[in-house]
Amino acid sequence: MCGSICWRRMFIVAIILVLPLWAQSQKYTLQDQPSLADYAKVMLAENPAVRSAHARWQAELRKIALVKGLPDPSVNFGYFIENIETAVGPQEYKLGFRQMIPWPGKLVVQGQIQSKKAQAAYQALQAEIQGRLLALTRMYYDAYFLERSIAITRQHLELVRQWEAVSLTRYRSAKAKHMHLVKAQIETIKLEDDLATLEARRQPLAVAFGVLLNRPQLAGIAVPDSLAYPSSSLNKSTVIEQIKNHNPALARMKAVEATALKSVSRAKMNYLPDVGLGIDRIFTGEKFTIAGDPVTDSGKDPWIVSASVSIPLWFGKQKASVVAAREAALSAGFNAQEKENALMTELEWIWFQYIDAQRKLRLYGDVLIPKARESLDVSEAAYVSGEADFMNLIDAQRRLLQFTLANEKALVHYAQSRAGIAALTGSLAACRT
Repeated sequence: MCGSICWRRMFIVAIILVLPLWAQSQKYTLQDQPSLADYAKVMLAENPAVRSAHARWQAELRKIALVKGLPDPSVNFGYFIENIETAVGPQEYKLGFRQMIPWPGKLVVQGQIQSKKAQAAYQALQAEIQGRLLALTRMYYDAYFLERSIAITRQHLELVRQWEAVSLTRYRSAKAKHMHLVKAQIETIKLEDDLATLEARRQPLAVAFGVLLNRPQLAGIAVPDSLAYPSSSLNKSTVIEQIKNHNPALARMKAVEATALKSVSRAKMNYLPDVGLGIDRIFTGEKFTIAGDPVTDSGKDPWIVSASVSIPLWFGKQKASVVAAREAALSAGFNAQEKENALMTELEWIWFQYIDAQRKLRLYGDVLIPKARESLDVSEAAYVSGEADFMNLIDAQRRLLQFTLANEKALVHYAQSRAGIAALTGSLAACRT
C-alpha cells in the first residue's frame, strides 16, 4: 500500500508543479469519454479555489526573501538656514545616509518563521486539492449510481410492460382478473414516474460537477458501465499512522505550531538592540580674506561617520510580546491536537462505511441477488401456469430490482469510502475509475 501511496503523491506533486503552466494556457480539452483522472486534471488546472490556494502559497514563498532582507536605508538632507561660519568657510547644507542593521540572528529567525508560513500555505494547498478531489470523486460515483439506477429501472419497466401486455391478453381471454391488469398498470405508472425523477437529476448533478471543473455548463458526466471491486483491503492501524504523518490539514496545523514556536524565539530577541550606521557630508562654502584671496583649505567638505544603537528600554513591552508569542504557540499546539482528534473521529465514520459496504457487497452479491433471481424464476413459472398471483410476480421482480440497486449503492459507498480514506492520508490522486 505504501508504494501505491508514494506513486499517488508523486502524481499530485507533478500536477502542482505544472499548475502555473496550465493556468496560463488554454483550457484543458476533455476527451469524448473522459475518465475520472481526466476530470481531475481539469479541476486541478481550472478550479478557482485550487488556483487561489496555489497563489497564496507562491506569495508566502516570495516573502521569505523579503523578511530576510535589511530594512530600507534612509537618506537625509539638511539645509542651514543660518550658515555656520567656520575657519574654512560657511557650512551651507549636509547630506547623510543611514542603514539600520538588526542584531545578528534576527533576520535568520525571521526567514525561518516565513519558511514555516510558506510550508503551512503549501499544506493548505494540499488540503484544498485533497478536498476538491474527494468532492469530485464522490460526485463522480454519485453520477455512476444515478446512471446505473436509470438503466436498471428502465430494464425493470420494460419487463413490467411485458407482463402488463400479458395480463391484458389474458384479461381479454377471461384467463385473468381485471384486478391483475390494474395492478400491472399501476406498477408501470409508478416505475415511469421513478424513471422520470431519476433522469431529471442528471442536470443538477452535471451542473454541480461542472462547477468543480469551473465549467458550470457541462452537458453531462461520462461514467463507466460498471465498477471494479478491488480485492485488496486496508489496514486500519496503517491508515491511522499515515493520517498522523501525511494528512495535509494536520500538517498545516503542525506548521502553524512550528511557526508560533519560532515566533517565541524571535520575540525574545526584542531584548537585543539594533545597530545603525551612517555617514554624513557637510557642504562648506569658500571663505575669502579681506583682500579677496581664498583662505587655505577653504571650501573643504567634512565627512562624519556615525553609529547608533537602539535601546530596548521598555521591558514590559518586550515581556508582553514574549508571553503573547508563547500563548499563541500553546493555542497552535492545542489546535493541532484537536484537528488530529477530529480526523480520528472522521476516520471512524468513514471506516464504518467502508466495512459496512464490504459486508453488503458480500450479502447482496453472494446471497440475496441470486436468491431473488431464483425467486423471480419460480414466480414467473408459477404465474404462467396459473398457480401464483400476479402480485407475487411483481413483488419478486421488485425485490430483485431493490437488491440490484442496493448492491450498486454498496459498491459506490465502498469506492467513496476508499476515496475518503485516501484523502485523509493525503494520497487521493483520482488516477483510477
